[in-house]
Amino acid sequence: LGEGSFARVVHCRLKSMQRDYAMKILEKSHIKKHRKVNTVLMEKDILIKYNHPMIIKLYYCFTDDSYIYMCMDLAPGGELTNVISNGLKSNQAAGIMNKACDIPTTKFYMSELVEALEYLHANKIVHRDLKPENVLLTAQGHIKLADFGTAIIGEDTDQSFDGTALYVSPEILNSVPATKSCDIWALGCILYQLLVGLTPFHSDTEYLIFTNITGYVGGTYEINWPE
Repeated sequence: LGEGSFARVVHCRLKSMQRDYAMKILEKSHIKKHRKVNTVLMEKDILIKYNHPMIIKLYYCFTDDSYIYMCMDLAPGGELTNVISNGLKSNQAAGIMNKACDIPTTKFYMSELVEALEYLHANKIVHRDLKPENVLLTAQGHIKLADFGTAIIGEDTDQSFDGTALYVSPEILNSVPATKSCDIWALGCILYQLLVGLTPFHSDTEYLIFTNITGYVGGTYEINWPE
């Protein structure tokens, strides 16, 4: 189903109940090498303790000598990224540029994202890596917010950069501890992306993306707002 820096996710089935799940598989040696043990434990604790219809649920967690297995909700509708990409391509085919989703579609996904974030923030959880790739869709089209590998509960103590360049908030670039405002910033970036098809600070390199973000805050970079 997908692969990241520290895990891969596969489609699996519990044969005894004929029920399908998404299984996240993490290699223990790789996790230890990159000092990500605490982040894995944090994700497990969050997904076990907290429950919301728009957040991925963890059903089983087990290990063997080499791997950690986390069995979670299967989201057969794919990612929000696909919705944006399909909308952009469809509009381009019709000769309409710089447009992805229409207003009703954008309102729908944004309202569900806000609901999920309100629940997390009420429980003092900061996601820290909010982006369309981490917004999965059920078969009915509702969202399931996923990937809590960089999430924190309470105060940010390490102040490290966790997340994705296109959605990172300016305070994180200045090594300020992460708060729920980081998620709100990312939410704004996703809103723009749903409408336009690109993120507001997109560029060719990570350095230029960071320059655009800090420039926007400093008043030297203007976001282009298509009609």
